[in-house]
Amino acid sequence: MSIADRCQIRGGWPPSIVYSLVLCIVLAAPVGTCGPVWSQTAPGSSAPAGPATPDRSAPPAPPPTPNNSGTGSGGQSPAEQPEEPHAQGVQGYVWSFPAMGTIVTFKTFHHDPALVEQVFRQAEALVHELDDILTDYEPNSETRLLSQRAVDRPALVSDPLWDVLSASDAWHSRSGGAVDPAIGSLTRLWRKYRGTRRWPNQAAISQALRNSGWRHVHLDPEAKTVHLDRPVQFDFGAIGKGYAVDRAFELLERFGLRRSLVNISGNMRLGDPPPDRPGWRIELAPLDPGGRGLGRVILSNTSIATSGDLWQAREIQGVRRSHILDPRTGWGVAGPRSATAITRLAIDADALATAGCILPPDDALHLANSIGAQLLLARRSASTVELHRTEDFPRLTSPTSDAPAEVPPADDVPPQPTEPGPSDPNPAAQQPSGSDRQPGKNDG
Repeated sequence: MSIADRCQIRGGWPPSIVYSLVLCIVLAAPVGTCGPVWSQTAPGSSAPAGPATPDRSAPPAPPPTPNNSGTGSGGQSPAEQPEEPHAQGVQGYVWSFPAMGTIVTFKTFHHDPALVEQVFRQAEALVHELDDILTDYEPNSETRLLSQRAVDRPALVSDPLWDVLSASDAWHSRSGGAVDPAIGSLTRLWRKYRGTRRWPNQAAISQALRNSGWRHVHLDPEAKTVHLDRPVQFDFGAIGKGYAVDRAFELLERFGLRRSLVNISGNMRLGDPPPDRPGWRIELAPLDPGGRGLGRVILSNTSIATSGDLWQAREIQGVRRSHILDPRTGWGVAGPRSATAITRLAIDADALATAGCILPPDDALHLANSIGAQLLLARRSASTVELHRTEDFPRLTSPTSDAPAEVPPADDVPPQPTEPGPSDPNPAAQQPSGSDRQPGKNDG
């Protein structure tokens, strides 16, 4: 039985949904399998090596399997192809599975498929474990229960939750409150209107704001306890995926898989470059679905994340509003806009990208410079796209709308279908309907 046959993972989504969720990611093996992305032939073999870029004169051929049988299927032609054959025995592998409301993808180049499978399985289990802790959708998760446990007296928390709370505290401070994972009451309010043509009234938003805010969260670093002034609810959508990326990547690296990429909904960490490449090629998403990408960057040994309203946005009173909520106003930030952050750790890129969408451009760039990060802001006014960037942001090469990118550059995913609520001529005055539990990305 081949490695691709052995590596079936739990769950499975229709290919159309999977492709939408991961945007432009190249999955050269079917979703739900672990198998080689690119298979290089040994020196002297008659099989040719892959070209540097896809041949657009004809439909792309399926990627080869380890024995070059050509049976791979289910993906687009990969943009990330080696210019020359890899070292003998080194192949690329991909592992994808649903978790954290999106698609998680691991990629690596290595010579030992048994080790790759073993480590990928451990990394998947780790991501599911972190998801169980950090999710605010499940009523019995540690994150949800903390809202009750920590009100009367300080509460001990697990190490992963403490890590995320500590990082949230730091980012709330350095961003001036733009990153605030204690706005769960607000995000739950907006989720009830997802998939409808309505939105909360201002009174409901104001009430949710009064029940939200990091000012009610008090951490004791010595005891690693949390105390809440009131039962605020948490939403780690702006920082939790980045943390999971870091933990999974560190596990891969610990087992020697240094030429690896971990991607959770566009929050990713990159290791050493693929063989015969200067780095991982990453194409930044457009501001609008079907639009032209902002450009391509080549990176290695770093992390990158993009926040924006590419897929999750709605028009409210003539203004396009993002799913990313401004903790100061309770409303989604006006768009179209995106922010791409490059930092050493994925948790920081995740948080900075969110802050970049909320803060004024000058403040966001100042924040990035203050921590030695790189930031690119894109905002559209009328028909003009305005770009603001730190001076050290990598050079952008021309975007390629007809070639898939190596990794998806946006943290948002297409909203999942919901039961439509009743239409109403005065939607802003309505109370919410529908379920609070919705699939898809956490807001924030």
